[in-house]
Amino acid sequence: MGKRPILASSCAAAASAAEARYRIDRPIEETRRTTVIALDGGAAKINAGAARSASERVRFVTAASPTACGETRPLVEDSDLVILVATSELQSSTASSLGRVCENTGVPVFGLVVGRPLERASAVSALRGQTNMLVASETPSDLADILSDLRA
Repeated sequence: MGKRPILASSCAAAASAAEARYRIDRPIEETRRTTVIALDGGAAKINAGAARSASERVRFVTAASPTACGETRPLVEDSDLVILVATSELQSSTASSLGRVCENTGVPVFGLVVGRPLERASAVSALRGQTNMLVASETPSDLADILSDLRA
């Protein structure tokens, strides 16, 4: 089965005035609201470092704060994305309760576990079922990079 070549006339048609009416001629506004929740003390330090360079659309909270514990549902519902940050200090009960709230609201959850491979294993296990995507890293500055990559 042979492939059909793309003809030069196809490209010319895409550049025509008739096709130009479908082009977006203004910048797309970024309205993403991201909530980054530190699940333990080590993660709170990582959040503090990332908060220095993050945009105003990113909220940083800790799981120990009243906003995260007592009023998690509104916090999550107001977000387009939740990022759960953990280290080897993570208690699995914290991750599972926040994960359930995010799942019930339909908000996508990104997990980041920072630490050495053997030390972070239990935190990775605790977050594995609570996130849509999970990244394990040894570099605390990866949170800032992830926020940048996600345009948060």
